[in-house]
Amino acid sequence: MSKTVSTCLLETNQVQGKPQENVFFHSLYRTEPEFVSEFFRVARSTSPIQICAIFSTVGPDSLAAILNIELNKELAAIVEETNKQPVLDFDNFSKKVVNTLNSKVCSYIVAKGGTPLKTSMTMMVVEGDILRVIHIGNTKAVLYRDKKIMALTEEQTVAHRYVQMGAIKPEEEKNHPEKDTLTQYLGKMPQDGELIPEKKVNIKLKDNDELYLMGNGISKAIPQQMRNMVICKDISTEEKAREIIIAAVNYGVKYGLSLVAMKVESTLLLPGDAVLASATADKPAPVKKDDVKDDVFAAFNEPKDDDEGNTTTFAYKGNSSVDSIVPDEPAPNKKKAILIDVAIVLGILLLFIGIGFGGSYLFMVKKGWISTVETTLPTMVQTVAEESVDIDTNAYYEEQHILYAIDVENSVKAYEKNDQTSAVIAELKVNEPVTVLGEDETGLFYYVTIDGVNGYILKPLLSEYETEITTPTTQETAQTSIPRGGEPTVPNTPPTAARTTAPAETTPTTTAPTAAPTEPAPTEPAPTEPAPVEPAPGGGEEG
Repeated sequence: MSKTVSTCLLETNQVQGKPQENVFFHSLYRTEPEFVSEFFRVARSTSPIQICAIFSTVGPDSLAAILNIELNKELAAIVEETNKQPVLDFDNFSKKVVNTLNSKVCSYIVAKGGTPLKTSMTMMVVEGDILRVIHIGNTKAVLYRDKKIMALTEEQTVAHRYVQMGAIKPEEEKNHPEKDTLTQYLGKMPQDGELIPEKKVNIKLKDNDELYLMGNGISKAIPQQMRNMVICKDISTEEKAREIIIAAVNYGVKYGLSLVAMKVESTLLLPGDAVLASATADKPAPVKKDDVKDDVFAAFNEPKDDDEGNTTTFAYKGNSSVDSIVPDEPAPNKKKAILIDVAIVLGILLLFIGIGFGGSYLFMVKKGWISTVETTLPTMVQTVAEESVDIDTNAYYEEQHILYAIDVENSVKAYEKNDQTSAVIAELKVNEPVTVLGEDETGLFYYVTIDGVNGYILKPLLSEYETEITTPTTQETAQTSIPRGGEPTVPNTPPTAARTTAPAETTPTTTAPTAAPTEPAPTEPAPTEPAPVEPAPGGGEEG
């Protein structure tokens, strides 16, 4: 599992008619009483499944804002049910999320008298060290890794569709009149066509990866360079979230100021990390007024005092999928005590391991088994290592593995679909290479690409190695040839007769008179031996 720290920051929409936005932040989301103020959360999590999403709804402001809350409630129920399962079935999960939320929006539209509402959604699902993305509409998700920013989603709008088709240039999309006209959205009625989400699966996460979910104001209303400069800074995700929002506000953006920033601190979670996370989740300490620093956080969001004189910038809602909602780090003494306890446990474990190995070694020395152990132990270790190799199938195909056609007699057909009755897109000769992209769900076909065209080939017709094609040699042909008399040549013909056969086949009219004088009497004393070499002119058998 992964250890992450996430920051969520939403500013209130100040422009009527622009999309209303909300986030699903580890089962937390903005409620109606919180609309008047900034929504700010920080979460550290080591949960096996971590989910964040952003919703952006186009329509009447009040209806759109309430619809976003209803969608978050539905998603929270789905996530709670999913967390009870030992393994995430992403295919079923994604279908359930899309179908349930789309039905919710359609029902809401009908209940409000047919008022048109369209919702965009982008969701990140972190399961262990694997990232999966579900995207509908024009919200945005990016990955920041090794000083590079990679887009994880594409806008599903009419203008972007024109760019994909080559009808307009990419730089013309920003000013196109249909740049905000959605082609895919939650709230799509059956008569409007099928809802097709964009899915990205099996993205392997690395330590220090950063993930960002952006609303329309952050992704479209400010220059991309302005946002990316902040993302590339060597500061915390909390500071990056603040700086991006501040930059957008200073640029004049007053809507779509929604951002979720998640940093993967570690993809290899140690037992001590889980203890630390669970300890901080018990009682999140409130932020005291004296603890609020005069930095970029306090300058942008003045803290509010509650009835007891404490100052907080967020509320804790105790959801099970979040390990901790923390305004500050745990107390140093508490952290030190936890580390000492972990060190003691590890020390005792190592002590018992040492005693066990030492006792076993002395016993084998006493019994005289040490020589046998010394010779067989490396072999045993090698055997165990070979048997325990774990092949990463997804990485195997991500490297675009090359396989070769192995059908020597017939051409290997590549089909348009994983069905032998579908159209044939290519035919391969033996040893012709193809690039394998994966396998189909039945396990009978490879999904391949041939000269830029993707198709399916039966798995038994491809091999990792080229097929060795052998051509019969001249000697083999001579041994299996049939003479004019109809009988096969005798395989144990004496060497001398074999030497005289070659000229007989090339010049049959002159072989008979020349064969007799060229054979010395000492070499072949039997006068009847040349007869099998040259059959009678009539083609009959010799008695």
